[in-house]
Amino acid sequence: MRCATICRTGFRRECCQQPHSAGDGMIARIPVLYILLAAYRGERFLSDLLDSLLGQSDPHWRLLVSDDGSDDDTLSILHRYAAVDTRIIIIERPSVRLGATANFGFLLHNFLALGGEWFALCDQDDIWHPYKIERLRSTMQDYIAAPEPHLAFSDLNWIDEHGRQLAPSHFAATAVGQPSQAATVFALLHNLVPGCAMVGNRALAWQALPFPECIAHHDWWLLTLAAAGGKVLTVNEALICYRQHGGNLVGASTVRRRIVDLLTHPTRLVRHARLQYWGAIAQGKALHKRLGSEQLASSWREALAVLETGLAAPSRWRRMRTIMSGALARYGFARRVFMLIGALQTPQPCQGREICCHGLEAGDR
Repeated sequence: MRCATICRTGFRRECCQQPHSAGDGMIARIPVLYILLAAYRGERFLSDLLDSLLGQSDPHWRLLVSDDGSDDDTLSILHRYAAVDTRIIIIERPSVRLGATANFGFLLHNFLALGGEWFALCDQDDIWHPYKIERLRSTMQDYIAAPEPHLAFSDLNWIDEHGRQLAPSHFAATAVGQPSQAATVFALLHNLVPGCAMVGNRALAWQALPFPECIAHHDWWLLTLAAAGGKVLTVNEALICYRQHGGNLVGASTVRRRIVDLLTHPTRLVRHARLQYWGAIAQGKALHKRLGSEQLASSWREALAVLETGLAAPSRWRRMRTIMSGALARYGFARRVFMLIGALQTPQPCQGREICCHGLEAGDR
């Protein structure tokens, strides 16, 4: 299967705010999905992504793009598409490099400033299936206006740089866990869902900003906020072609690859274990501070207590005992061994600043 062929269906010119006739004859307003694209040197695959957005069966979307100082043809491609379809909005900003996390924070801030009701994260090298927005809207429609943070995500299929399918299911290929576990405390210690598969409501964006400096990944931060303080919804269908290539191999971490890495690149594995372990702890502490105990589900309060008193303990031996105790048995033996590798190392210093975006105060939400 070649996703580039399946998803590329041509330009659509429907207006994002096109009215919809409800069953009782009244005109119902359809919330526009704001798609957030943090672009950087994406010329190679960007047109495939944009074509797949223009080919969506649900036309009620806007694309907000922030380029992070690309020195290739990324901006010229974006301007060419924006000239044809007014739903594509390029946000001008100072040319200083932000990095991916702060750039997404900048886009989330603009989403809130524009009065957006729900949003999707987007990667520049993927391809959206034609019914992605339609399926996710159907799942999220009762929660878009909810006062609590809500997030929905779909499965993904992997493709190579030529658009050929590598795996029909991201979750089956990686064996990172069952999709249903993303709605549980399992997500506290393991990043289960790629950001490009997510959509969230306004309440989630409001809770997420400003990004704490110590969060491990912005998409993981969004997932834990929704799981701990709101609701996570799962669409058990692959709705995006998740491209694996030389510049993006994050998703292609199968069990076999991890075993090979352990045997051939032990230093890299040790470094990754340290970043994952202490990143999860820093993010968990930030989550507790952001939501407060009163907004946390009881299971999350208990899990965060274990994290703060056991997994983050000054004593290596106490950290190790916590990992091997019954409280973490649900994570499986192999995962706990990986956690032990991280727990034996010292944490990366964190300054505790909050990341929002260039030129904005951290508290300006």
